[in-house]
Amino acid sequence: PDNRYAEQLRSEWLKYLAGQGRWSELQRFYKSADPVELQCLFNQAQYLKGEKTAALSEAKKLWLSDTTLPPACDYLINAFKLSTEFSSQTVWKRFDLLLQAKKASQAERLLSLLGEDEQRTAKFWLQLHINSELINSPEFQNQPVDLKGMMFAHAVTRMAATSPAFASLAWDGKKDQFELPDTRRQQVEHDLALGLAKHKSFDAFPRLMKVSLVDEDIKDWRVRTALQE
Repeated sequence: PDNRYAEQLRSEWLKYLAGQGRWSELQRFYKSADPVELQCLFNQAQYLKGEKTAALSEAKKLWLSDTTLPPACDYLINAFKLSTEFSSQTVWKRFDLLLQAKKASQAERLLSLLGEDEQRTAKFWLQLHINSELINSPEFQNQPVDLKGMMFAHAVTRMAATSPAFASLAWDGKKDQFELPDTRRQQVEHDLALGLAKHKSFDAFPRLMKVSLVDEDIKDWRVRTALQE
């Protein structure tokens, strides 16, 4: 087990077991720290052996992330899509997460899972990903109410990297018009504060001090900005 090739061999062996349908052996030798490809095969083993609730629960976690899912996950994800846990809402959540992770091409592939009207909304969101100033367009105002908040937050986050002053004005002026989870609001505040700090904005320091989602970047830029002032 200490050989440098041991884990590589075990990984290839687990894929071989899956190909042979030897699911019990795969479950026995799978490790929770294994990569997503093997995780999907392990969950597939669970599903095929009747442990469907556990398998679909893990499939949902994978889906509601920005993880790039390899072909080995196809069986599991297709089973999830056919379950009662899957809906257009889960598609929108993954769509949003992929765009946040700058994986627009992967997000675009989800359009086939949406209805005709929803596809138009998704295409506008993809345009918004490229041109954040579309939040000021009449077309943005016509977007579905339940998605407009996520679109607005996404656009502000994108602007925060290049035009933080404009982004903060847009956010402060309109953020109360939209329903957003607190975690998403905190993330936007975090990204705005960092954007202002990196652009040496005059109001960066007070904004950094109000951030509740404090990580190493925030701590670092609090010190840097204080020293600059």
